[in-house]
Amino acid sequence: MKKFLSTLLCLSLLLTAVACNNEQQEPEEPSVYATYDDIAAEFTALLTAKYNGEELTAPNTEDMDERETAIAEVLYGIVDALNLDATYPSNLGYGYKDMDGNGTPEMFLMSQYLSIHAVFTLSEGEPVLLEAVYKNDTGGYSAFSFASQNRFFIRRDKMIDEAIGETVLYTCHIDGDKMVYDAVYGQVYNQEKKEHLEYFQEQDGTRTSIDEATFDELYWEYERTTTISYSGPGNKLSAPYIHFPMNEPIDTDALPVADFSSYDAILSTCQAMTTRIEEFKYRDWINGKYDNLF
Repeated sequence: MKKFLSTLLCLSLLLTAVACNNEQQEPEEPSVYATYDDIAAEFTALLTAKYNGEELTAPNTEDMDERETAIAEVLYGIVDALNLDATYPSNLGYGYKDMDGNGTPEMFLMSQYLSIHAVFTLSEGEPVLLEAVYKNDTGGYSAFSFASQNRFFIRRDKMIDEAIGETVLYTCHIDGDKMVYDAVYGQVYNQEKKEHLEYFQEQDGTRTSIDEATFDELYWEYERTTTISYSGPGNKLSAPYIHFPMNEPIDTDALPVADFSSYDAILSTCQAMTTRIEEFKYRDWINGKYDNLF
């Protein structure tokens, strides 16, 4: 009986090995990430040109459809609006993450500090632009950042005239191939007199005035949702891993190699890291320097 069971076990292992070998030999389907390759390549080319001090040429969109035009103009606009500091392009990169859990990863163009410049998703197998924040021609400020629970926060400031400014705040999330705006609200203020002139809310394209208490409730909802600090380690976990096309690969030879293959290996790894804790800078952790360790 034991001999029979041993033979049966050997046969089972053999069949499993053959099956695994056959699986490995089957051709792999093209990665869904490859659909974004043209965006990554063009973004890298523009960053390289900007880094080298070359003059950028606006894209010729004459033969492009609306989808292609939106992508081309945003890629150019993001890099063209960069600070003149030649080192800044090297702080930008791109990453992929399925934010709404539908099996389709989104593509993000973002900085090493996790601020977002643009986000794309796939619609009918083609990349489409969902949202972009990269410049402000009205003397104001714009920001696009990660929140929690597959949500984002966008802030757009603009100057209506020399004294009057307007701030619009958006909380939004991705649903399939659309960006859904959960709340749109804002305030108008007089910078010279340091007073608020109006609080407002936008629903279904209609803008209505609200009182300060309602505005505070909407803002508290944002604060509750964005419990992750802008540059803290929690935000890093919600954001995609960033590829920096302008940067050289990180040399981690001088750092401990993380080994989780056994209990003893985990203890050794922890000991190596704790005895050299000074080498693990907080900012470097945020910027992804040690991601390759794990």
